[in-house]
Amino acid sequence: LDQATIRTARKEAGKTFEAARKLGDIKTDATYASEVDAIANQYRSAAREAPGLVKADIENVAAAIKQPQFTANGAVDIMNVLREDATRAFASKDNRLGFANKRAADALEGQIERHAQKMAVGSDGAGDPAIANIVSDIRKARVTIAKSYLAERAIGPNEQFNPQVYA
Repeated sequence: LDQATIRTARKEAGKTFEAARKLGDIKTDATYASEVDAIANQYRSAAREAPGLVKADIENVAAAIKQPQFTANGAVDIMNVLREDATRAFASKDNRLGFANKRAADALEGQIERHAQKMAVGSDGAGDPAIANIVSDIRKARVTIAKSYLAERAIGPNEQFNPQVYA
């Protein structure tokens, strides 16, 4: 097991999201709105109490994705950008921005899943069961992707396994 193998496995798991691109228009729901609002709420409160303490970047993340609807294709792209931005923020030790981007991506992913679940059932009960597989596959892919990041950290840049990462 090496870094290249781990990245290849993660890339393969990421292909699962390609099927989600075909889910049409996604109207955001109250759960999504609540999750997006929660991203910036604690920072808004801190900013009111101590102006200048909180940078606007976290507010900007929440504002950018607070939309009434997305195309599924666009939602997948946005989710990927948010995850890349989260990785970059964590790497630069900006954990607040990293967590904001991660939570935003998670909220969008949850919305995609809820949309797919509705499509799988259908409004008349005669939905498309193949779409239920997309939801299941997305969940499995997220687990694989998360495990791949943990394995990547455990292997390390020098290809030496560090079991403490799993402790």
